Order: sequence, then structure tokens, then C-alpha cells
Amino acid sequence: MIDLEKVGVPVIDADHQKLAAVAESLRRALVQRADRVTVISRMNELIDGMCDHNNLETLLMRSSHYKNSAAHRHDHNHFIFMLSALIVDYQVDQRPVIQEFDVLIKAWRTNHIRRFDQPLAEAIRTHSARQTAPTPQAGNVLG
Repeated sequence: MIDLEKVGVPVIDADHQKLAAVAESLRRALVQRADRVTVISRMNELIDGMCDHNNLETLLMRSSHYKNSAAHRHDHNHFIFMLSALIVDYQVDQRPVIQEFDVLIKAWRTNHIRRFDQPLAEAIRTHSARQTAPTPQAGNVLG
């Protein structure tokens, strides 16, 4: 099973788990050398899920005023591009792409989550704490 480290923001963690399940399903199809239609369908499902995930995190970045959103989105887009390239390799060359897929997923698990999602999660928590912190009221300020 593809295991993803949690970032502590439930909506992101849940989305990561959905993506991990789709990625694992694709990986099984590649290992078992499933028919082309199944493999391509699972690849497209993962790309669609990544696009939805990118949109979700973009909304979270905007709402939390995350400073590194351009680089974060670029990393998502790069992953989607690399996965799309795997589809082309699989379709055109008709060769196994399991090794490239494993490298791509490992890089996503280790690099993206630590470099981009963990800081985003911290920004979301910080922004949320600021939004819920009580504001001083007139007459209650020590001075």
C-alpha cells in the first residue's frame, strides 16, 4: 500500500488517502500487466484526482494567504505532466512503466508532502488560529 505521511489538515489528509488508493490501484494494474484500457483508465483517474487535489489546495492556499503558492502549484503541475508523459510512454512504446511510476510516486511522497504540503498545513493552522483568536474589547485592554 502506498503510505502517505499526514499533514494534520483533515481535508488534505483525506484527499491524499484517496489519491494513494487510486495510485495503488494503478500500481497493481501495472504490476499485473492488466489490459491497456484498465491501465490507461487508472492513469487518467489519477490525473483527474491530482487536478482536483491541485484545485483544493489552491483554494486553501488562497484562503490562508500562503506565500509559496506559485511553487506549490508548479510542483502539482509538474507531477501531472510527468504522469501524462507516462501515459504516452505506455501507449506509444507499449512498454512497462512501473519503475518510472514508482520513482514518481516516491518523489511525490517524500519531496512534495514535506517541501510543500507540510508548510501549507502550518500556514492553514496559523491562519485558522488568527481567525479564531479573541480580539481585545474596549475597556478590557490592560494598559
